Amino acid sequence: MKKIGIAGTVLAVACAVGVGSGADAADVYQPTALPTVPGCTAGYSWQKAGVRYQCMTPPPTCQYGFISAPVWNGSSWNYACALPPPPPPPPPPDPDAACITAAPTYGFQVTRGPTRVYAAGTTGCLGMACRLYDGQGPRAVVTSCGDTTTVYILYCYVNPDNSVNRVTGAPQPVNITCGGGGG
Repeated sequence: MKKIGIAGTVLAVACAVGVGSGADAADVYQPTALPTVPGCTAGYSWQKAGVRYQCMTPPPTCQYGFISAPVWNGSSWNYACALPPPPPPPPPPDPDAACITAAPTYGFQVTRGPTRVYAAGTTGCLGMACRLYDGQGPRAVVTSCGDTTTVYILYCYVNPDNSVNRVTGAPQPVNITCGGGGG
């Protein structure tokens, strides 16, 4: 006599019942109730625990791994899941956007640039990283004749994290004719 497994027996019985009762393949392969395993209640199945099998729920899973491995206590799993990793730090701000945004706080408006960029450690901006822009600022006297201008070269000093340290300006004599009012 040939031995067949439990699954083969269930399938053979289902097919035999289906032949005479009008059952179709959907009744056999898509059961409507949660199947039970002999000796286990619904939701439990025979699981290998060490060297023997026990009727238990399937072992848990944790998306980011376990802090403590799952251990079956006879009625439930004891375990602790790891927390998700922290989000990555935000990217450093764009120094040009930071300078253009900060300029009005110091009384200036960027009109063009950057026209020059100095890295930290160079002599261009007292050793700090800085960016030069053309801009507008408060009217300033630029000659001994009293000519004034609102045209500036703006110095935007940038911290190592690309945030703005400060913005200063140097008025520029543009279209100056001593005594003629200037630009």
